[in-house]
Amino acid sequence: MRARSIATALLLPLGLVSGGAALAQSGPPIPWDKTLTVTRTSSEEDIKTVLRSLLQANGLSVIFTPDVEGTISFRLQKVPVASSFDQLGQEHNLAYTYNPTAKTVSITTKVNNAPMVESECTVIVSSILEQFARLLYIFHTET
Repeated sequence: MRARSIATALLLPLGLVSGGAALAQSGPPIPWDKTLTVTRTSSEEDIKTVLRSLLQANGLSVIFTPDVEGTISFRLQKVPVASSFDQLGQEHNLAYTYNPTAKTVSITTKVNNAPMVESECTVIVSSILEQFARLLYIFHTET
């Protein structure tokens, strides 16, 4: 148990341990109709077509940035539309913003896959070292 706590404390600053990844969003959440489910099988279908149909089923419009591209294959059986949207977004590294006035969702790719700059690396390393120092202190005082 102690080893797991130490590993979690060391990996948490890196974002390698979390309560589960979520589709990146900014602004207000999409007001999903919780009663909507989707049953669908697709083979090599354009991801924009699939996401558009999920949002249209919920009465929303969508705008895609040019970098959203690719095909997907899947089978869904009575899966909540919101869950389907979130899972597809997570698996394809997408982010969105919701505009409640226009009832429109704007979808783009996440930029967190870009190479880190030196300052970001410095912050991460400093955070790890800080956590490690705390763990050493805790371990030393408990033994």
